[in-house]
Amino acid sequence: MHEKQRRTLELAGRIQYFTLDHLYQAGIYDTPSKTTARGHLRDLKAYGFITESHYGVSKGFGRLPALHGLTPKAVRFLVDTEGHQLDTIKVSKSRKNQEHETKAPSDYFHRVGLLDTVLSCLLMLDQKGTKEDFLELYFRRYGMHEARRTAIELEGGRLEPDAVLSFTTDTKKRLYLIEFYEDSSNNERIKRAIFRHSEAIHSGAPSTALGVSVGHRVLMVFRHEHTARAIMKFMKETPELEDVGERFLFKTHESVIKDAFDNWANYKGVKTNIY
Repeated sequence: MHEKQRRTLELAGRIQYFTLDHLYQAGIYDTPSKTTARGHLRDLKAYGFITESHYGVSKGFGRLPALHGLTPKAVRFLVDTEGHQLDTIKVSKSRKNQEHETKAPSDYFHRVGLLDTVLSCLLMLDQKGTKEDFLELYFRRYGMHEARRTAIELEGGRLEPDAVLSFTTDTKKRLYLIEFYEDSSNNERIKRAIFRHSEAIHSGAPSTALGVSVGHRVLMVFRHEHTARAIMKFMKETPELEDVGERFLFKTHESVIKDAFDNWANYKGVKTNIY
């Protein structure tokens, strides 16, 4: 197996699904022509190592890039040949679940935007020489009708962030709940989610659920900058959020891909990093 193909399988095991562009984001390929990368993907599919799901054509965008994931054969390869731990590999436990996860959702752009965000954070950790302690994404389920793996029980109901990421720096444990907002027309839904996150911050439920002894922060990533600014303005004008406002950090999709480490801003515009 080619080294780039092996790295591709390792990437899939880390974030569960990927597009061709994610292979370039991760630095596995860097040539202007994508012919070699496409050829390697065709071979991986032909030999039964990756799945390929298509989402058709989107108005104003064209044909949507395929999403790829690991097959059971690829998982066995990563465990038996490459020495990976089975419980660290992101993959569905059954083909039926995998088909549900990849073909049922209508939120393709949201999913890919979240993958962009999480991958950027992981690449930042790689640059720091730090391994994530825990990573879970909303689309990986225990079963067809079970709660999402990111689900956190609160007194007021269930909080289901898009992703949960924790890691340990030289000095501190970090825990983040990640939300990616694709839609710029449903600010009321975002506001409701902020109040649910506020409850989680007050109760410490995410830390308790994950057995982590530190509080968490919420990474809010927006496709559209004007949506981010509108939500920051809402938080400034809402007295009930004043005591938790600094626990929410904002970035745009474009910005997080360029730099996941620095230039996050709280609702007051104060900059910080997430490491």
